[in-house]
Amino acid sequence: AFSLYPACGPSYLPVMDVGKKSAVGWWAGAALLLLVLPLQGITLRSALGLSALHVGVLAASGWALGRILGWPRPVRWSERITMGFLQGWITLPAYLMADWVAHGRCSPLWILTGLLVVAFRRRPAAPVDFTIPAWVFALALAYTAWSVGLPLRHFHDASIVRELYSDAFQRFGMAYALAGGTPPSNPFVFDLPTRYYWFSFLPLGLEQRGTGASMFDLWRVAQTWFAFFLLPGLWWMTRRQTTDRVAAWALLFGFVFSSYE
Repeated sequence: AFSLYPACGPSYLPVMDVGKKSAVGWWAGAALLLLVLPLQGITLRSALGLSALHVGVLAASGWALGRILGWPRPVRWSERITMGFLQGWITLPAYLMADWVAHGRCSPLWILTGLLVVAFRRRPAAPVDFTIPAWVFALALAYTAWSVGLPLRHFHDASIVRELYSDAFQRFGMAYALAGGTPPSNPFVFDLPTRYYWFSFLPLGLEQRGTGASMFDLWRVAQTWFAFFLLPGLWWMTRRQTTDRVAAWALLFGFVFSSYE
């Protein structure tokens, strides 16, 4: 993580006045909410609420972590939310330990508040004044709609019998176990240690515990937003180290491999 965010970038980076183009990220996100999530059968109200919770907590946590550690920060909010969301996964150990120590009685919002308080006490790092191109957000939206939105429209509560015979048995079992507390109990063989990897399901467990929402809706919202932020985040991190051309090639390879998966 530290190698991706050096203290200083190349001195030859041009300063571009692209404030209007940066709004493309916001429009793509709005289109994602209005098209992709309802396409999967999630009501617009649930899509808005669950998206605000999932994206908001992770993005704010990642932004706070970046400010605490002095990582170079994007100038525009579309890039800040994108990179904050991806960086927010690095803060999961704080949420895990707090929930573990408090025996499930610690609200994630308390941890987020603590991170923000520490972050605001630090001086922000120097901004990085380049923006993610419009075509990157367009590609991310197309990829999310085609590779995530369309397939997941067949994935809902009524399909639980079918899904329990696939890998979703392990995934949803761990997510529901985490909703009950951390460390999770073994949902497959009781009273034995959990041998299945479960760390990445912690956000789903905490969100289900706090909202009582359908785990299927939580999972679809989480998968959709992660897919949407993945390609712009890959472009931004690569562009921090190299050139537009190299970042574009990295993005296209990332698009091909993630679409294949």
